Amino acid sequence: MRRCQKAGVKVASLTLVDPQASMRNSLQLLADEWHGVFVPAAAATEEGNITFYTSRNSHVSSTISSAASRYGLKSATVVPTIDLSALIWRTIERTKLTHGARLSVLIKLDVEGAEYDLLPHLLVRGTFCLLDFLVIDWHLNSLPEARRLAGVWLRHSIGATVRGACRGRALQIEHEEFRPINFGKPVPGLLSETVRHTHEGETRGELSHLGIKFALIVDKKSRALMKAEKLPMELVTYETGRLDGLERRGNLTEPGAV
Repeated sequence: MRRCQKAGVKVASLTLVDPQASMRNSLQLLADEWHGVFVPAAAATEEGNITFYTSRNSHVSSTISSAASRYGLKSATVVPTIDLSALIWRTIERTKLTHGARLSVLIKLDVEGAEYDLLPHLLVRGTFCLLDFLVIDWHLNSLPEARRLAGVWLRHSIGATVRGACRGRALQIEHEEFRPINFGKPVPGLLSETVRHTHEGETRGELSHLGIKFALIVDKKSRALMKAEKLPMELVTYETGRLDGLERRGNLTEPGAV
């Protein structure tokens, strides 16, 4: 909010959503300072109740147990949920009445893995078309392995999907991807999809932000060789056994695409 002030924003309305009891007083004070609203609930796709897992590292507490357990679980409690889409609609209508005009809408979404459920919900409800700015903290490694491929697709398709759904809107999306919670864990099905969409022959590339160079070779029988040159591992061969995945070859397994 102070950054908004420095940028010359004259009118701003703050709405905070967080279910943690330990954060309640400080967030209420912040909301009061900016004449805003604090909602002591977990952002969700519907109103009700959900189990909230408190981690020993409060920054990763979540409604997803695997996300909160990375640093050890401290407790599990039932907390109320609020329909995030409905809250956004209500907040926009309230600010229109209060200020006599529609304000620009910025959403900061840092929900420790719940974004993979909330973002499709906002899209289906048409809520994306109300937003002007969206900042998403991604937590791919919080998802179970079976959902990670879909999570990757969502991360890379959300911008184009919103532009197609919200004609005439210039929604700006910023992605925040902290490396330890987004990279370095298996994404079952990703390699098989890569092979399926790669031309025959050799493709080389580099992931400079990860410090990895790779070579992908696809032959006429749809066999693929992939080597992460920086990693201490032998060249591993995968062979296509069916249309939706790759069979095991060597010591590594790439499960079928979901």
